[in-house]
Amino acid sequence: MVTEKSIERAASPEALLAGRRLHASGAVSETAGAYAGAGGFVVDDTGTEFDVWVGVQNLRLVGERDCLDDAAPSDAAQLCAHAVALALAAIDADISWAPGPASQADDADPAAALAALTAAEKGRLLDTLLRQRPELHPAAEELAVTLLAAPSTGHRGGADAAAAQLRDETAAAVELALQTLDINTMQAGYTPGRGYVDEYSAAAELVQQALEPYERDVARRLSLGLTDAAQTIALGVLDGLRACEGSYDGDQVLCYAGEDLEDYAHEVLSLLRKAGAPLPEDDDE
Repeated sequence: MVTEKSIERAASPEALLAGRRLHASGAVSETAGAYAGAGGFVVDDTGTEFDVWVGVQNLRLVGERDCLDDAAPSDAAQLCAHAVALALAAIDADISWAPGPASQADDADPAAALAALTAAEKGRLLDTLLRQRPELHPAAEELAVTLLAAPSTGHRGGADAAAAQLRDETAAAVELALQTLDINTMQAGYTPGRGYVDEYSAAAELVQQALEPYERDVARRLSLGLTDAAQTIALGVLDGLRACEGSYDGDQVLCYAGEDLEDYAHEVLSLLRKAGAPLPEDDDE
């Protein structure tokens, strides 16, 4: 059973007082059972909303939150004020705190579990790890720069080989995205609010939408000063567009997209020019 006494034992006096005040003020919302505990959102005095979880682990009441708590800076095991508020709301809502069978986690292979994580789960794991181990932030930040500058960290052959791999991977992804555009999604003809759209404009719109993720990636790396990586992605986009030239039949969107597919790289090349890092072969003014 989790009671207010359980919360009092798991939190500092300061966090307990602040958490009770947040709970009383109605700062907790969307409280629901989650992973042998409760999850929800807590809004603090500044209006900032935090995603919080509180639950039972190893017979202890613990919490996770996307905040840094000043009330308990020296003991990460103590509940912060946000977790206290959520725990009180969970008691009010009569949410079950029953932990899952310990044997399931105890019997699992940690290395295999880590290897089995999806990309989204790895992202959540990194967020949790950095909250629990703030001293890892500098190393993580350095690795982030390395990853974005030369993403193929496991590729042998140095920076040139990594850049070549990034370019090839980008080209292959662009080619696949364009070759698999669904002609049934072309919004040609008369559309209320838009008027008449011919099939060529409709096809061009689909191609541009397919290239938007690469445009955002180039812009993102340019904003970090990683011009070499941005140029490499731009070259991959051009390669992918060139690979599509003449390699499609009459039932594909690309049949209506125009004679020179490289023209669709205009936005990517424009981003590079505006950043003062045009491609050597880019003579477009």
